[in-house]
Amino acid sequence: LVDLNAPEVIIRNEKRMLQQAVDALFDNGRCRRPVLGSSNRPLKSLTDMIKGKQGRFRENLLGKRVDYSARSVIVVGPELKLHQCGLPKKIALELFQPFIIRRLKEHGLADTIKSAKRMLERRDPEVWDILEEVIYQHPVMLNRAPTLHRMGIQAFEPVLVEGNAIKIHPLVCKGFNADFDGDQMAVHLPLSLEAQTETHVLMLSPHNIFSPANGQPIISPSQDIVLGIYYITVERPGDKGEYMIFNTRQEALLAYEQKKIATHSRIFVRMDRFTHVVPDDNSAPLPIAQVSWAHLEAHRASKDPGYVKREMPANYGGKVILTTVGRVLLSDILPKGMPYYNYALTSGGQSRVIADTYAQCGRPETIDLLDNLKQLGFKRSTLAALSFGITDIRTPESKKTIIDEGQKKADAIEKSYRMGAITELERYQRLLEIWAHARKEVTEALMVQLKADFRDADLKPVQPGTAGSLLYLNPINMMATSKARGSVDQMRQLGGMRGLMAKPSGEIIETPIKSNFREGLSVLEYFSSTHG
Repeated sequence: LVDLNAPEVIIRNEKRMLQQAVDALFDNGRCRRPVLGSSNRPLKSLTDMIKGKQGRFRENLLGKRVDYSARSVIVVGPELKLHQCGLPKKIALELFQPFIIRRLKEHGLADTIKSAKRMLERRDPEVWDILEEVIYQHPVMLNRAPTLHRMGIQAFEPVLVEGNAIKIHPLVCKGFNADFDGDQMAVHLPLSLEAQTETHVLMLSPHNIFSPANGQPIISPSQDIVLGIYYITVERPGDKGEYMIFNTRQEALLAYEQKKIATHSRIFVRMDRFTHVVPDDNSAPLPIAQVSWAHLEAHRASKDPGYVKREMPANYGGKVILTTVGRVLLSDILPKGMPYYNYALTSGGQSRVIADTYAQCGRPETIDLLDNLKQLGFKRSTLAALSFGITDIRTPESKKTIIDEGQKKADAIEKSYRMGAITELERYQRLLEIWAHARKEVTEALMVQLKADFRDADLKPVQPGTAGSLLYLNPINMMATSKARGSVDQMRQLGGMRGLMAKPSGEIIETPIKSNFREGLSVLEYFSSTHG
Protein backbone atom coordinates (compact mmCIF):
# COMPACT_ATOMS: atom_id res chain seq x y z
CA LEU A 1 0.00 0.00 0.00
CA VAL A 2 2.92 2.33 0.76
CA ASP A 3 4.42 1.54 -2.70
CA LEU A 4 1.06 2.22 -4.29
CA ASN A 5 0.88 5.60 -2.50
CA ALA A 6 -2.37 4.60 -0.84
CA PRO A 7 -4.13 7.26 1.27
CA GLU A 8 -2.74 7.79 4.80
CA VAL A 9 -6.08 6.77 6.37
CA ILE A 10 -5.98 3.28 4.80
CA ILE A 11 -2.31 2.74 5.78
CA ARG A 12 -2.99 3.78 9.40
CA ASN A 13 -6.01 1.48 9.50
CA GLU A 14 -3.99 -1.49 8.16
CA LYS A 15 -1.19 -0.82 10.70
CA ARG A 16 -3.75 -0.73 13.51
CA MET A 17 -5.34 -4.01 12.37
CA LEU A 18 -1.89 -5.66 12.07
CA GLN A 19 -1.02 -4.51 15.61
CA GLN A 20 -4.33 -5.90 16.88
CA ALA A 21 -3.67 -9.25 15.16
CA VAL A 22 -0.19 -9.50 16.75
CA ASP A 23 -1.62 -8.52 20.17
CA ALA A 24 -4.34 -11.16 19.81
CA LEU A 25 -1.72 -13.78 18.85
CA PHE A 26 0.35 -13.08 21.97
CA ASP A 27 -2.40 -12.37 24.51
CA ASN A 28 -5.98 -12.42 23.28
CA GLY A 29 -7.37 -11.97 26.81
CA ARG A 30 -5.96 -8.44 27.19
CA CYS A 31 -7.49 -7.04 23.99
CA ARG A 32 -10.48 -4.78 24.42
CA ARG A 33 -12.34 -6.73 21.73
CA PRO A 34 -10.84 -10.25 21.68
CA VAL A 35 -10.76 -12.11 18.37
CA LEU A 36 -13.61 -14.64 18.37
CA GLY A 37 -13.64 -18.07 16.75
CA SER A 38 -16.43 -19.83 14.86
CA SER A 39 -18.29 -20.71 18.08
CA ASN A 40 -18.20 -17.08 19.31
CA ARG A 41 -15.52 -17.93 21.89
CA PRO A 42 -12.25 -15.94 22.24
CA LEU A 43 -9.42 -17.73 20.43
CA LYS A 44 -6.60 -19.25 22.52
CA SER A 45 -3.43 -17.11 22.32
CA LEU A 46 0.21 -18.06 23.04
CA THR A 47 -0.04 -16.69 26.59
CA ASP A 48 -3.23 -18.70 27.25
CA MET A 49 -1.38 -21.86 26.23
CA ILE A 50 1.23 -21.48 28.96
CA LYS A 51 -0.66 -19.79 31.82
CA GLY A 52 -3.01 -21.18 34.44
CA LYS A 53 -3.80 -24.66 35.67
CA GLN A 54 -4.28 -26.11 32.18
CA GLY A 55 -1.21 -24.29 30.82
CA ARG A 56 1.99 -25.98 29.63
CA PHE A 57 3.89 -25.35 32.91
CA ARG A 58 1.39 -26.60 35.46
CA GLU A 59 -0.28 -29.29 33.37
CA ASN A 60 2.69 -30.93 31.66
CA LEU A 61 5.92 -29.81 33.29
CA LEU A 62 5.05 -29.62 36.99
CA GLY A 63 2.23 -32.18 36.99
CA LYS A 64 2.71 -35.41 35.08
CA ARG A 65 0.36 -38.29 34.40
CA VAL A 66 2.04 -41.49 35.55
CA ASP A 67 1.64 -45.16 34.78
CA TYR A 68 1.44 -47.69 37.62
CA SER A 69 -0.94 -45.61 39.69
CA ALA A 70 -4.50 -46.12 40.91
CA ARG A 71 -7.16 -44.27 42.85
CA SER A 72 -9.94 -45.43 45.14
CA VAL A 73 -12.08 -44.60 48.17
CA ILE A 74 -10.49 -45.31 51.57
CA VAL A 75 -12.00 -47.32 54.42
CA VAL A 76 -10.62 -48.07 57.89
CA GLY A 77 -8.54 -51.21 58.41
CA PRO A 78 -8.33 -51.75 62.19
CA GLU A 79 -6.72 -55.17 61.70
CA LEU A 80 -3.72 -53.76 59.80
CA LYS A 81 -0.26 -53.22 61.26
CA LEU A 82 1.17 -49.69 61.15
CA HIS A 83 3.32 -50.40 58.07
CA GLN A 84 0.50 -52.03 56.08
CA CYS A 85 -2.33 -50.89 53.83
CA GLY A 86 -5.10 -52.96 52.26
CA LEU A 87 -4.85 -52.97 48.46
CA PRO A 88 -7.84 -54.31 46.45
CA LYS A 89 -6.92 -57.40 44.43
CA LYS A 90 -8.17 -55.77 41.21
CA ILE A 91 -5.84 -52.79 41.67
CA ALA A 92 -2.87 -54.95 42.70
CA LEU A 93 -3.27 -57.19 39.64
CA GLU A 94 -3.21 -54.17 37.34
CA LEU A 95 -0.37 -52.33 39.13
CA PHE A 96 1.97 -55.30 39.41
CA GLN A 97 1.21 -56.62 35.91
CA PRO A 98 4.77 -56.47 34.47
CA PHE A 99 6.20 -58.13 37.60
CA ILE A 100 3.58 -60.90 37.42
CA ILE A 101 4.22 -61.49 33.69
CA ARG A 102 7.97 -61.76 34.31
CA ARG A 103 7.46 -64.19 37.21
CA LEU A 104 5.00 -66.32 35.17
CA LYS A 105 7.63 -66.66 32.42
CA GLU A 106 10.38 -67.45 34.98
CA HIS A 107 8.26 -70.23 36.49
CA GLY A 108 7.51 -71.63 33.03
CA LEU A 109 3.77 -71.06 33.45
CA ALA A 110 3.62 -68.89 30.31
CA ASP A 111 5.79 -68.96 27.18
CA THR A 112 5.10 -65.52 25.76
CA ILE A 113 3.99 -62.15 27.11
CA LYS A 114 0.72 -62.59 25.20
CA SER A 115 -0.08 -65.91 26.89
CA ALA A 116 0.84 -64.42 30.30
CA LYS A 117 -1.56 -61.51 29.66
CA ARG A 118 -4.28 -64.00 28.73
CA MET A 119 -3.70 -65.80 32.05
CA LEU A 120 -4.11 -62.47 33.84
CA GLU A 121 -7.36 -61.73 32.01
CA ARG A 122 -8.71 -65.22 32.82
CA ARG A 123 -7.69 -64.72 36.50
CA ASP A 124 -6.07 -68.19 36.60
CA PRO A 125 -5.43 -69.58 40.15
CA GLU A 126 -1.63 -69.49 39.55
CA VAL A 127 -1.84 -65.72 39.03
CA TRP A 128 -2.95 -65.12 42.64
CA ASP A 129 -0.03 -67.13 44.07
CA ILE A 130 2.40 -65.19 41.89
CA LEU A 131 0.77 -61.89 42.96
CA GLU A 132 1.28 -62.74 46.65
CA GLU A 133 4.93 -63.52 45.84
CA VAL A 134 5.43 -60.28 43.89
CA ILE A 135 3.89 -57.88 46.44
CA TYR A 136 5.92 -59.30 49.36
CA GLN A 137 7.98 -56.40 50.76
CA HIS A 138 7.30 -54.29 47.66
CA PRO A 139 6.04 -50.99 49.13
CA VAL A 140 3.40 -48.79 47.53
CA MET A 141 3.00 -45.05 48.11
CA LEU A 142 -0.34 -43.63 49.21
CA ASN A 143 -1.15 -39.98 48.63
CA ARG A 144 -4.15 -37.92 49.71
CA ALA A 145 -4.70 -34.56 48.06
CA PRO A 146 -4.11 -31.82 49.06
CA THR A 147 -0.51 -32.77 49.89
CA LEU A 148 0.30 -29.93 52.29
CA HIS A 149 3.22 -31.46 54.19
CA ARG A 150 5.56 -34.45 54.19
CA MET A 151 2.95 -36.76 55.72
CA GLY A 152 0.68 -36.30 52.68
CA ILE A 153 2.54 -39.12 50.91
CA GLN A 154 3.57 -42.20 52.89
CA ALA A 155 4.63 -45.72 51.94
CA PHE A 156 3.06 -48.97 53.08
CA GLU A 157 3.47 -52.67 52.43
CA PRO A 158 0.36 -53.87 50.60
CA VAL A 159 -1.96 -56.59 51.92
CA LEU A 160 -4.46 -57.97 49.40
CA VAL A 161 -8.10 -57.31 50.29
CA GLU A 162 -11.45 -58.10 48.67
CA GLY A 163 -13.65 -55.29 47.33
CA ASN A 164 -12.71 -52.04 45.63
CA ALA A 165 -11.69 -49.82 48.57
CA ILE A 166 -8.18 -49.13 49.88
CA LYS A 167 -7.84 -49.89 53.60
CA ILE A 168 -5.66 -47.66 55.76
CA HIS A 169 -4.48 -47.94 59.36
CA PRO A 170 -6.59 -45.76 61.71
CA LEU A 171 -3.55 -44.11 63.32
CA VAL A 172 -2.09 -42.64 60.11
CA CYS A 173 -5.27 -40.64 59.35
CA LYS A 174 -4.00 -37.57 61.23
CA GLY A 175 -0.94 -37.25 58.95
CA PHE A 176 -3.06 -37.51 55.80
CA ASN A 177 -5.85 -35.43 57.39
CA ALA A 178 -8.12 -38.24 56.17
CA ASP A 179 -11.49 -39.40 57.40
CA PHE A 180 -13.79 -42.11 56.13
CA ASP A 181 -16.68 -40.10 54.72
CA GLY A 182 -15.81 -40.77 51.09
CA ASP A 183 -12.20 -39.52 50.90
CA GLN A 184 -10.15 -40.89 48.02
CA MET A 185 -6.45 -41.69 47.85
CA ALA A 186 -4.01 -42.36 45.03
CA VAL A 187 -1.62 -45.34 44.96
CA HIS A 188 1.77 -45.12 43.25
CA LEU A 189 4.13 -48.02 42.63
CA PRO A 190 7.92 -47.52 42.87
CA LEU A 191 9.39 -49.72 40.12
CA SER A 192 13.19 -49.77 40.26
CA LEU A 193 15.10 -51.41 43.11
CA GLU A 194 16.57 -48.02 44.10
CA ALA A 195 13.09 -46.46 44.27
CA GLN A 196 11.83 -49.36 46.41
CA THR A 197 14.79 -49.10 48.80
CA GLU A 198 14.35 -45.34 49.11
CA THR A 199 10.63 -45.77 49.76
CA HIS A 200 11.33 -48.40 52.42
CA VAL A 201 13.99 -46.39 54.21
CA LEU A 202 12.52 -42.88 54.04
CA MET A 203 8.79 -43.02 53.44
CA LEU A 204 7.47 -46.08 55.28
CA SER A 205 4.83 -44.88 57.77
CA PRO A 206 6.65 -46.21 60.91
CA HIS A 207 9.44 -43.71 60.04
CA ASN A 208 6.94 -40.85 60.28
CA ILE A 209 5.77 -41.10 63.90
CA PHE A 210 6.57 -37.49 64.80
CA SER A 211 5.43 -34.33 63.04
CA PRO A 212 8.33 -32.52 61.32
CA ALA A 213 6.64 -29.24 62.34
CA ASN A 214 6.76 -29.57 66.13
CA GLY A 215 8.16 -32.97 67.12
CA GLN A 216 4.84 -34.09 68.67
CA PRO A 217 3.63 -37.64 67.85
CA ILE A 218 1.51 -37.34 64.70
CA ILE A 219 0.67 -41.03 64.82
CA SER A 220 -1.32 -41.00 68.04
CA PRO A 221 -4.62 -42.53 69.16
CA SER A 222 -7.85 -40.60 68.60
CA GLN A 223 -11.60 -40.96 69.13
CA ASP A 224 -12.63 -44.59 69.95
CA ILE A 225 -9.10 -45.61 70.95
CA VAL A 226 -8.67 -42.63 73.30
CA LEU A 227 -12.09 -43.27 74.83
CA GLY A 228 -11.40 -47.00 75.32
CA ILE A 229 -8.04 -46.38 77.05
CA TYR A 230 -9.44 -43.54 79.17
CA TYR A 231 -12.44 -45.66 80.18
CA ILE A 232 -10.30 -48.51 81.57
CA THR A 233 -7.88 -46.19 83.39
CA VAL A 234 -10.57 -44.19 85.24
CA GLU A 235 -11.13 -45.16 88.89
CA ARG A 236 -14.49 -45.21 90.66
CA PRO A 237 -14.53 -45.01 94.49
CA GLY A 238 -16.73 -47.60 96.20
CA ASP A 239 -16.88 -49.98 93.24
CA LYS A 240 -17.15 -53.77 93.66
CA GLY A 241 -14.21 -55.39 95.52
CA GLU A 242 -12.58 -52.09 96.56
CA TYR A 243 -9.24 -52.34 98.44
CA MET A 244 -8.86 -56.10 97.75
CA ILE A 245 -5.18 -57.09 97.77
CA PHE A 246 -3.58 -59.22 95.05
CA ASN A 247 -0.12 -60.76 95.12
CA THR A 248 0.34 -60.70 91.33
CA ARG A 249 -1.25 -59.03 88.33
CA GLN A 250 -2.44 -62.50 87.16
CA GLU A 251 -4.46 -62.85 90.39
CA ALA A 252 -6.07 -59.45 89.81
CA LEU A 253 -6.97 -60.33 86.20
CA LEU A 254 -8.41 -63.69 87.34
CA ALA A 255 -10.58 -61.92 89.94
CA TYR A 256 -11.68 -59.52 87.18
CA GLU A 257 -12.66 -62.42 84.89
CA GLN A 258 -14.57 -64.03 87.80
CA LYS A 259 -16.39 -60.67 88.27
CA LYS A 260 -15.10 -60.28 91.85
CA ILE A 261 -13.82 -56.79 91.00
CA ALA A 262 -14.89 -54.18 88.42
CA THR A 263 -12.76 -52.41 85.79
CA HIS A 264 -12.69 -49.21 87.86
CA SER A 265 -12.33 -50.71 91.39
CA ARG A 266 -9.41 -49.38 93.44
CA ILE A 267 -7.35 -52.44 94.38
CA PHE A 268 -3.88 -53.17 95.77
CA VAL A 269 -1.65 -55.12 93.38
CA ARG A 270 2.02 -56.12 93.62
CA MET A 271 3.62 -54.88 90.38
CA ASP A 272 6.92 -56.81 90.29
CA ARG A 273 7.77 -55.91 86.70
CA PHE A 274 8.01 -52.16 87.33
CA THR A 275 10.60 -50.05 89.17
CA HIS A 276 8.94 -46.64 88.71
CA VAL A 277 5.40 -45.22 88.76
CA VAL A 278 4.00 -42.07 87.12
CA PRO A 279 1.28 -40.90 89.57
CA ASP A 280 -0.22 -38.10 87.43
CA ASP A 281 0.14 -36.17 84.18
CA ASN A 282 2.46 -33.49 85.56
CA SER A 283 4.73 -35.80 87.54
CA ALA A 284 8.02 -37.45 86.64
CA PRO A 285 8.38 -41.21 87.32
CA LEU A 286 8.82 -41.91 91.07
CA PRO A 287 10.43 -45.03 92.63
CA ILE A 288 7.74 -47.69 93.13
CA ALA A 289 8.68 -48.23 96.82
CA GLN A 290 8.02 -44.54 97.59
CA VAL A 291 4.59 -44.67 95.88
CA SER A 292 3.75 -48.01 97.53
CA TRP A 293 4.53 -46.66 101.03
CA ALA A 294 2.47 -43.49 100.40
CA HIS A 295 -0.54 -45.56 99.22
CA LEU A 296 -0.42 -47.96 102.18
CA GLU A 297 -0.05 -45.12 104.71
CA ALA A 298 -2.94 -43.18 103.14
CA HIS A 299 -5.11 -46.32 103.27
CA ARG A 300 -4.30 -46.92 106.96
CA ALA A 301 -5.07 -43.27 107.76
CA SER A 302 -8.45 -43.49 105.96
CA LYS A 303 -9.40 -46.55 108.05
CA ASP A 304 -8.25 -45.09 111.39
CA PRO A 305 -8.72 -41.30 111.90
CA GLY A 306 -6.24 -41.32 114.82
CA TYR A 307 -3.48 -42.99 112.78
CA VAL A 308 -0.17 -41.10 112.69
CA LYS A 309 1.66 -41.46 109.37
CA ARG A 310 5.24 -42.81 109.59
CA GLU A 311 8.35 -42.08 107.56
CA MET A 312 9.34 -44.71 104.97
CA PRO A 313 12.13 -47.03 106.25
CA ALA A 314 15.34 -46.81 104.23
CA ASN A 315 15.30 -50.54 103.41
CA TYR A 316 11.62 -50.64 102.32
CA GLY A 317 11.29 -52.32 98.91
CA GLY A 318 7.54 -52.88 98.61
CA LYS A 319 5.85 -52.94 95.20
CA VAL A 320 2.18 -53.07 96.25
CA ILE A 321 0.36 -50.03 94.84
CA LEU A 322 -3.23 -48.81 94.80
CA THR A 323 -4.40 -49.02 91.20
CA THR A 324 -7.21 -50.42 89.04
CA VAL A 325 -7.43 -53.58 86.95
CA GLY A 326 -7.88 -51.38 83.85
CA ARG A 327 -4.47 -49.78 84.45
CA VAL A 328 -2.99 -53.26 84.92
CA LEU A 329 -4.41 -54.21 81.49
CA LEU A 330 -2.76 -51.11 80.00
CA SER A 331 0.57 -51.90 81.70
CA ASP A 332 0.64 -55.30 79.94
CA ILE A 333 1.19 -53.64 76.56
CA LEU A 334 4.00 -51.31 77.76
CA PRO A 335 7.53 -52.28 76.65
CA LYS A 336 10.13 -53.41 79.22
CA GLY A 337 11.86 -50.56 81.03
CA MET A 338 8.82 -48.27 80.97
CA PRO A 339 7.26 -46.88 84.19
CA TYR A 340 3.75 -47.82 85.39
CA TYR A 341 1.20 -45.10 84.50
CA ASN A 342 -1.15 -44.90 87.49
CA TYR A 343 -3.69 -42.27 86.42
CA ALA A 344 -6.58 -41.79 83.98
CA LEU A 345 -4.97 -41.34 80.56
CA THR A 346 -6.61 -38.67 78.41
CA SER A 347 -5.55 -38.04 74.80
CA GLY A 348 -2.58 -35.96 76.07
CA GLY A 349 -1.59 -38.68 78.56
CA GLN A 350 -1.58 -41.28 75.79
CA SER A 351 0.61 -39.04 73.60
CA ARG A 352 2.98 -38.74 76.56
CA VAL A 353 3.22 -42.56 76.85
CA ILE A 354 4.15 -42.73 73.14
CA ALA A 355 6.79 -39.97 73.43
CA ASP A 356 8.24 -41.57 76.61
CA THR A 357 8.42 -44.98 74.92
CA TYR A 358 10.23 -43.50 71.92
CA ALA A 359 12.72 -41.69 74.16
CA GLN A 360 13.35 -44.73 76.36
CA CYS A 361 12.99 -47.75 74.08
CA GLY A 362 13.37 -46.52 70.49
CA ARG A 363 11.31 -46.81 67.33
CA PRO A 364 10.55 -50.59 67.02
CA GLU A 365 9.02 -50.76 70.53
CA THR A 366 7.06 -47.55 69.90
CA ILE A 367 5.53 -49.04 66.76
CA ASP A 368 4.53 -52.21 68.64
CA LEU A 369 3.05 -50.04 71.41
CA LEU A 370 1.01 -48.01 68.89
CA ASP A 371 -0.49 -51.16 67.38
CA ASN A 372 -1.20 -52.61 70.82
CA LEU A 373 -2.79 -49.33 71.99
CA LYS A 374 -5.00 -49.38 68.90
CA GLN A 375 -6.15 -52.96 69.60
CA LEU A 376 -6.70 -52.42 73.33
CA GLY A 377 -8.52 -49.12 72.76
CA PHE A 378 -10.89 -50.50 70.12
CA LYS A 379 -11.57 -53.64 72.16
CA ARG A 380 -12.26 -51.80 75.41
CA SER A 381 -14.42 -49.07 73.88
CA THR A 382 -16.45 -51.85 72.19
CA LEU A 383 -16.85 -53.74 75.49
CA ALA A 384 -17.69 -50.51 77.35
CA ALA A 385 -20.41 -49.89 74.72
CA LEU A 386 -20.58 -46.21 75.69
CA SER A 387 -23.45 -44.22 74.27
CA PHE A 388 -25.47 -41.39 75.73
CA GLY A 389 -29.12 -40.47 76.02
CA ILE A 390 -30.92 -37.28 76.95
CA THR A 391 -30.82 -38.24 80.66
CA ASP A 392 -26.99 -38.03 80.56
CA ILE A 393 -27.29 -34.29 79.88
CA ARG A 394 -27.72 -32.87 83.39
CA THR A 395 -28.73 -29.24 83.95
CA PRO A 396 -27.07 -27.85 87.12
CA GLU A 397 -29.47 -27.27 90.03
CA SER A 398 -27.91 -23.85 90.74
CA LYS A 399 -28.54 -22.63 87.17
CA LYS A 400 -31.81 -20.82 87.98
CA THR A 401 -30.22 -18.95 90.92
CA ILE A 402 -27.20 -17.89 88.82
CA ILE A 403 -29.41 -16.62 85.97
CA ASP A 404 -31.80 -14.81 88.36
CA GLU A 405 -28.81 -13.03 89.96
CA GLY A 406 -27.50 -12.09 86.51
CA GLN A 407 -30.92 -10.75 85.51
CA LYS A 408 -31.10 -8.61 88.68
CA LYS A 409 -27.68 -7.07 87.91
CA ALA A 410 -28.70 -6.51 84.27
CA ASP A 411 -31.94 -4.76 85.37
CA ALA A 412 -29.93 -2.50 87.73
CA ILE A 413 -27.62 -1.51 84.85
CA GLU A 414 -30.60 -0.78 82.57
CA LYS A 415 -32.05 1.44 85.34
CA SER A 416 -28.72 3.32 85.75
CA TYR A 417 -28.62 3.85 81.98
CA ARG A 418 -32.19 5.23 81.84
CA MET A 419 -31.32 7.64 84.69
CA GLY A 420 -28.32 8.82 82.68
CA ALA A 421 -25.74 7.58 85.21
CA ILE A 422 -23.83 5.54 82.60
CA THR A 423 -23.23 5.85 78.84
CA GLU A 424 -24.56 3.50 76.14
CA LEU A 425 -21.08 1.94 75.71
CA GLU A 426 -20.65 1.36 79.47
CA ARG A 427 -24.10 -0.26 79.66
CA TYR A 428 -23.29 -2.58 76.72
CA GLN A 429 -19.89 -3.61 78.14
CA ARG A 430 -21.26 -4.25 81.65
CA LEU A 431 -24.12 -6.39 80.30
CA LEU A 432 -21.65 -8.51 78.33
CA GLU A 433 -19.47 -8.93 81.46
CA ILE A 434 -22.46 -9.98 83.60
CA TRP A 435 -23.70 -12.62 81.15
CA ALA A 436 -20.20 -13.92 80.36
CA HIS A 437 -19.66 -14.37 84.11
CA ALA A 438 -23.06 -16.09 84.51
CA ARG A 439 -22.25 -18.45 81.64
CA LYS A 440 -18.89 -19.31 83.23
CA GLU A 441 -20.57 -20.01 86.60
CA VAL A 442 -23.21 -22.25 84.98
CA THR A 443 -20.46 -24.17 83.12
CA GLU A 444 -18.48 -24.68 86.34
CA ALA A 445 -21.64 -25.84 88.17
CA LEU A 446 -22.36 -28.25 85.30
CA MET A 447 -18.85 -29.76 85.44
CA VAL A 448 -19.00 -30.10 89.25
CA GLN A 449 -22.38 -31.84 88.96
CA LEU A 450 -21.12 -34.26 86.28
CA LYS A 451 -18.05 -35.13 88.36
CA ALA A 452 -20.23 -35.80 91.44
CA ASP A 453 -23.08 -37.51 89.58
CA PHE A 454 -24.17 -40.38 91.85
CA ARG A 455 -26.81 -42.90 90.70
CA ASP A 456 -28.64 -45.76 92.40
CA ALA A 457 -28.98 -49.33 91.04
CA ASP A 458 -31.67 -48.15 88.57
CA LEU A 459 -29.39 -45.32 87.37
CA LYS A 460 -31.65 -42.68 88.94
CA PRO A 461 -29.76 -39.56 90.21
CA VAL A 462 -29.33 -39.55 94.03
CA GLN A 463 -27.44 -37.43 96.57
CA PRO A 464 -23.74 -38.30 97.14
CA GLY A 465 -23.34 -40.69 100.09
CA THR A 466 -26.73 -42.42 99.57
CA ALA A 467 -26.50 -46.12 100.48
CA GLY A 468 -25.98 -48.35 97.42
CA SER A 469 -25.18 -45.39 95.16
CA LEU A 470 -22.13 -45.25 92.87
CA LEU A 471 -20.41 -42.46 90.97
CA TYR A 472 -21.85 -42.45 87.45
CA LEU A 473 -19.19 -42.32 84.74
CA ASN A 474 -21.09 -39.94 82.48
CA PRO A 475 -20.33 -40.85 78.83
CA ILE A 476 -20.59 -37.24 77.58
CA ASN A 477 -18.25 -36.07 80.33
CA MET A 478 -15.80 -38.90 79.56
CA MET A 479 -15.79 -38.10 75.84
CA ALA A 480 -15.04 -34.42 76.48
CA THR A 481 -12.57 -34.94 79.37
CA SER A 482 -10.57 -37.58 77.51
CA LYS A 483 -10.50 -35.30 74.41
CA ALA A 484 -11.89 -38.22 72.38
CA ARG A 485 -14.73 -36.10 70.98
CA GLY A 486 -16.57 -32.93 71.84
CA SER A 487 -15.60 -30.20 74.28
CA VAL A 488 -16.68 -28.51 77.50
CA ASP A 489 -18.11 -25.72 75.32
CA GLN A 490 -20.45 -28.15 73.56
CA MET A 491 -21.47 -29.68 76.91
CA ARG A 492 -22.30 -26.18 78.16
CA GLN A 493 -24.65 -25.66 75.22
CA LEU A 494 -26.30 -29.04 75.82
CA GLY A 495 -26.75 -28.82 79.59
CA GLY A 496 -25.79 -25.32 80.79
CA MET A 497 -26.78 -22.18 78.87
CA ARG A 498 -26.03 -21.22 75.28
CA GLY A 499 -24.94 -17.76 76.37
CA LEU A 500 -24.13 -14.73 74.21
CA MET A 501 -24.42 -14.87 70.43
CA ALA A 502 -22.60 -12.78 67.82
CA LYS A 503 -24.14 -10.95 64.86
CA PRO A 504 -22.72 -11.61 61.38
CA SER A 505 -20.81 -8.31 61.75
CA GLY A 506 -18.97 -9.78 64.77
CA GLU A 507 -20.80 -7.60 67.29
CA ILE A 508 -22.16 -9.51 70.31
CA ILE A 509 -25.93 -9.44 71.00
CA GLU A 510 -26.41 -8.22 74.58
CA THR A 511 -29.42 -10.44 75.40
CA PRO A 512 -28.12 -13.95 76.14
CA ILE A 513 -29.76 -17.28 75.35
CA LYS A 514 -30.53 -18.55 78.86
CA SER A 515 -31.83 -21.99 77.79
CA ASN A 516 -29.84 -25.00 76.63
CA PHE A 517 -30.64 -27.66 74.04
CA ARG A 518 -31.81 -30.10 76.73
CA GLU A 519 -34.52 -27.68 77.93
CA GLY A 520 -35.23 -26.35 74.44
CA LEU A 521 -35.09 -22.80 73.09
CA SER A 522 -37.95 -20.28 72.89
CA VAL A 523 -38.84 -18.81 69.48
CA LEU A 524 -36.93 -15.59 70.22
CA GLU A 525 -33.88 -17.53 71.47
CA TYR A 526 -33.99 -19.79 68.41
CA PHE A 527 -34.07 -16.75 66.15
CA SER A 528 -31.09 -15.26 68.03
CA SER A 529 -29.21 -18.56 67.56
CA THR A 530 -29.62 -18.51 63.79
CA HIS A 531 -27.49 -15.35 63.84
CA GLY A 532 -24.41 -16.49 65.67
